[in-house]
Amino acid sequence: MPHGLRTCGRTLVLAFAASSTSCGNEKPTGPNVEVPGLRVVAGGGFADTIEANVPTLLSVEVRQPSGALAVGTVVRFLAGTVPVGSDRAQTLRLCSSAKLTCDSSELLRLDTTNAQGLARVRVQLGAVAGRAQLQVTAPDFGFVDSVAFDVRAGAPARIVRVAADTGLVIGEQATLRSRITDRSGNVRPELPRLSGTATVATIDTLTDAVTGAAFGAQWLQLRYASLTDSIMLRVFPSGRLVAWAGPTQKISLVDMNGRNRRVLADSVTSLLGVYPQFDPSRQKVVFQRSNGSNYSVPNIVTVLDTTAGGGRREILAATGFRLVLATRVLVDGAVLVVGQRTGDPDVYPGEGFGVWRVAVDGAIVPVASLPRLSTTIGAADFSHDGTRVAFCAGLSYNGTLSVMTLGTGATVVVSPTASAAPRWSPLDDRIAFIASEDAAAVETTGALVVVFADGTGRVRLTSESFTSAVAWSPSGDYLVASSRRDPVGLRMIRVRDAVAIPLRFGDGSFNQVDWR
Repeated sequence: MPHGLRTCGRTLVLAFAASSTSCGNEKPTGPNVEVPGLRVVAGGGFADTIEANVPTLLSVEVRQPSGALAVGTVVRFLAGTVPVGSDRAQTLRLCSSAKLTCDSSELLRLDTTNAQGLARVRVQLGAVAGRAQLQVTAPDFGFVDSVAFDVRAGAPARIVRVAADTGLVIGEQATLRSRITDRSGNVRPELPRLSGTATVATIDTLTDAVTGAAFGAQWLQLRYASLTDSIMLRVFPSGRLVAWAGPTQKISLVDMNGRNRRVLADSVTSLLGVYPQFDPSRQKVVFQRSNGSNYSVPNIVTVLDTTAGGGRREILAATGFRLVLATRVLVDGAVLVVGQRTGDPDVYPGEGFGVWRVAVDGAIVPVASLPRLSTTIGAADFSHDGTRVAFCAGLSYNGTLSVMTLGTGATVVVSPTASAAPRWSPLDDRIAFIASEDAAAVETTGALVVVFADGTGRVRLTSESFTSAVAWSPSGDYLVASSRRDPVGLRMIRVRDAVAIPLRFGDGSFNQVDWR
């Protein structure tokens, strides 16, 4: 006898004869004969909150292709579909119909139809809000159908912050819109509100819009009913950094808030740091680098034009220097270098360093000798006008900070202790540097200190310990330095009162920077 498969609505029907292949309201003739297939008779279309037990057993009637009740046939219940609009798998829980509640997490359950052609299963809603479906099949006949359940979010359980920490430049606005979720992370329609009076920003409590107003950091409170949480808000002046990240070996331009990052150079390595620095036009960047691995000393000076189509100028080791510790580009394009000259050990005898001037045409002229300069990271810096050099002097990491006038060679000690990173202020009237906290320690970390160029007014900023990344703001009001305090990374410090806040960047911090 001919037979085949037909679909009636969502029900897959196995048809054995032409008289039993009709759909819709048509029914086979004869006593006690009904439409063949699967039919939910109880427990379907239930809606409740997450993990609620469906109070009525899900009951499915199975009728053979002839329309008669299917007795003793296996019915397969399968959960685990994904609700619409969710990226989390929905998991309905299934268990025996003999149980009053589900305490298991079965996704597949089998039952055999009874004398009334019914198969039953106990259903518990899952932990993910949305529309969940349960597939029902009668393999003996090829019948397939599904049952839908609406899973709703549970009671408010926690506040989910838009961010645990937010940094804004002064005058910048952001909406710190957080949300409420249930215990399983499903989003509810209610919204928490910011509360409190910000000291570094203005807050619109109706829209949760926050506008940076003054330098500093503070916690903002989030509240909904009895739920509370907080957000750290940091506000700082705008600025753009040129920054080297040692782990990634890249030099980048990046805004102070971490945005608008642009890689200028990659594969930039050096054992003693590269110290990128803007030239007087603030459009070119000079840095030193190694022509070898990360464990090689810097011996190449690079001047890079950051404008569109800008060029690149390099002083290579073969004709320049075998070791470079500091550079400064002058207004006329010449480059001052603290280093050791390639192939000319007699100009500055022993292991001492010299100051050299490299003209635009490549001519290199000796300027002064620095025989007691410490061979350490960031051990020297030129004043912006190129007339003086500040350097850490001594054979250990804990020497003195000295200033030499290049025209006369006159040298004065401006600090009795200094271990690294002297940096001239924009007006060349002050010097920031790292002073080791332990006179016996061999390290380039310590206190961040500011002193006037004549040696007066020496002040330690904050109680934190810093490494050798130090840069002044163009106004001279702030410093950016690399702190060893948790979280390790760049801090901005206001010089007049030593207030410090962390700067954060999406993929880590930077080792050395300069502020445009």
